Amino acid sequence: MPEVLRRAMPTQLERVDRRTLACRYVPFGITAIAIDALPDGGLDRYQEQFGETVFDRQLAAAGKGDGVFQRVSMVDEHHEGLGKIGFTTLLRKESDGIYGEARLLPSKVDDVEALLEEGIDKLSVEFFPHRGGTKLLRDGTKLRVDAHLHRVALVAQGAYTGSEVLALREAQDMVAEVDAEYQAEVDDLDAFLAEAAQKQAQWNSRLTTT
Repeated sequence: MPEVLRRAMPTQLERVDRRTLACRYVPFGITAIAIDALPDGGLDRYQEQFGETVFDRQLAAAGKGDGVFQRVSMVDEHHEGLGKIGFTTLLRKESDGIYGEARLLPSKVDDVEALLEEGIDKLSVEFFPHRGGTKLLRDGTKLRVDAHLHRVALVAQGAYTGSEVLALREAQDMVAEVDAEYQAEVDDLDAFLAEAAQKQAQWNSRLTTT
């Protein structure tokens, strides 16, 4: 499967009933700065938008049945996370974006209600662009016109409009982890060199006294 990208969205979850959540999954025509981690450890920073056709394949397939929407699961990964908490039951396209509804698992209803009360009430989407599904606009913006919605997740805050997307925070976490590992190696090397220097000084002292 192609690399899955994650974006936090500026949406507000609506409680349709005790087991049903609804919100805008993806906005149309909004430009944001996306930053993705590269395989070589670098960062790819670019402008991004979602086009009106971005999930048309899934919307068309849903008309044929076969549980297309239900495969788009809803998960919670906040801190330790609850894992899968539900699944999508509806996707629809409106003028300003893709809207969806998710049905919570009976065993997760109380846990999700507690999360919502704590402010974990925004959404991130995970998707992967199909081949040829990204157009490059004149200003360099990547326009997503054909992609597959993989799953959605509860997050503490959306960050798509007017700021860096969730991928930036993930990339920063990755960089911090690499820096920490590097610093640990440097500290180990410093300790080894200090120990070696001390031993050498002891040998030099013995040679001098004899």
